[in-house]
Amino acid sequence: MILAEEVADVQKEAFVREEVRVQKVIGKENVEVQQTVRRKELNVDSDTTPIVNKTNRDSSI
Repeated sequence: MILAEEVADVQKEAFVREEVRVQKVIGKENVEVQQTVRRKELNVDSDTTPIVNKTNRDSSI
């Protein structure tokens, strides 16, 4: 009686199938905005109690 053994030989190989070109387009947009500008100032005294001063920068409106 003859016994035989089968062994599968599996290999994986990478190859280029198609090429893709990628390009980045940088756009620039300027937007003009008009609003009332406010400013807050925070001063801390030696007792670490916050003192907040609110001032309106655009007082002509």
